[in-house]
Amino acid sequence: MSQQSVGHSSAALPAPSSASAGGPPLPLPPMMSFDDFQRLPSDRQSEEIFRLLSLLTPFASEVSSLRSSVESCLNRLGEVEMLQRHQQMGQVRKWDFFIFLNSC
Repeated sequence: MSQQSVGHSSAALPAPSSASAGGPPLPLPPMMSFDDFQRLPSDRQSEEIFRLLSLLTPFASEVSSLRSSVESCLNRLGEVEMLQRHQQMGQVRKWDFFIFLNSC
């Protein structure tokens, strides 16, 4: 049995700006079932797809920023591990290691 269809307007939805600005997330609009989506003409299917993509757009920059932060942390950890190895081999003095760690 198919899920109940929910009416949609073709008007553009406002971007969930409060969610990207750190505010509480806005509720998602009602979604239609996949069966109802498949019954739509192709132009309406395209409209629905673009409407859903517009809801995801604010999250793209958040994901990109998060990825950049994770990459930066991984690079920094690699540098620290390398310094620790050099310090253990006596190639880096403890004071130099301390200065490096506090330089960021």
